[in-house]
Amino acid sequence: MDRLIGSVGLGGQNRREDVMTVQRLINAKLPIPLAPLKVDGVCGAKTIFAIAEYQRRNLHMNPPDSRVDPGGATFRSLTGGSATGPTPPPPPPQPAPSAVTGSVRQAMDFFVGQGWTTSQAAGIVANLQAESGLRPDAVGDGGLAYGLAQGHPDRQAAFRAFSGQAIQGSNFDAQLRFVQQELTRGGEVRAGQLLRNANSANDAGATISRNYERPADREGEAARRGRRAEQIFTDYTHH
Repeated sequence: MDRLIGSVGLGGQNRREDVMTVQRLINAKLPIPLAPLKVDGVCGAKTIFAIAEYQRRNLHMNPPDSRVDPGGATFRSLTGGSATGPTPPPPPPQPAPSAVTGSVRQAMDFFVGQGWTTSQAAGIVANLQAESGLRPDAVGDGGLAYGLAQGHPDRQAAFRAFSGQAIQGSNFDAQLRFVQQELTRGGEVRAGQLLRNANSANDAGATISRNYERPADREGEAARRGRRAEQIFTDYTHH
């Protein structure tokens, strides 16, 4: 019987035995032409991508969370319900949560308080949400990227120089302050200057995507993050 002790994937605990279990289960179900994963217990970029792709294709998750949790929907799908203990019934339908609750509101309040327009703040927050789900401990790109903005080692070093501490283990507020510093006085001033010229949330989301986060799917992500920024702006200004 397949079972997990901890979560596997983006921001997961990624115990070696659990990662091997997920790699093996995905190999059994991942559709052609995707190449099978090496069952080595290392949760790198290929494993995280495979989890996300499985969630997109099999669970129709958009966006996927790129993580397999013990007893969660992705693990139950991979095992055909073989998770330890009875499979819990699906929760009753709930109304979609407001985009301005919790960490989204906290981040919006912070950036608006730093002098960005509401549209510009929504563009920043939409990108942080796309990168990390607004989790300050999120890990990506095979362990290279970390935090709200998924900074690589060069930006992690800049965080240490700015704050006097490693980004690993730092809190939500410290990372928000670092994003503000990057956009106004640090290594991403050009992106901040371009953002100042954005007059709509869509434009702001696309601008930060192209010039600050710079994902591989440059134009596709710019469009998606622009739309997400519009939604955050609408919810923030109407709640």
